Amino acid sequence: MADSKTIDASTASSGWKGVDGDDDEERIRKVLFTSANEKVYVEKWKEGSEMEVEVPENGLEIFVLSGSYGTWDNIVYKTNSYTRYETPNDTLTLMAGRESGCYLYIREGILNKKSKL
Repeated sequence: MADSKTIDASTASSGWKGVDGDDDEERIRKVLFTSANEKVYVEKWKEGSEMEVEVPENGLEIFVLSGSYGTWDNIVYKTNSYTRYETPNDTLTLMAGRESGCYLYIREGILNKKSKL
């Protein structure tokens, strides 16, 4: 049988920390898994907040668990949206939904450039 580990990723669980020293909880994160090649975490963004997100060398994937986020180009990613960012070192300016904020599953690393959505 394969080894498994279960982590409580609910926003009520312990282990959440402000991102980049953000103590006002506008953007909080709970790391679920890290290795030399990837990092997986969940983030909660406060409603109406604006975030700068840097795409790491091996890309970034975001799945919206609840709420929504959008771009300055008026593209909105709602609950159950999956987005893949492949341009390394790109800095994204993203906004959490004005009414509900957003709860996101984020994965950095190990993106295969040849695969298609």
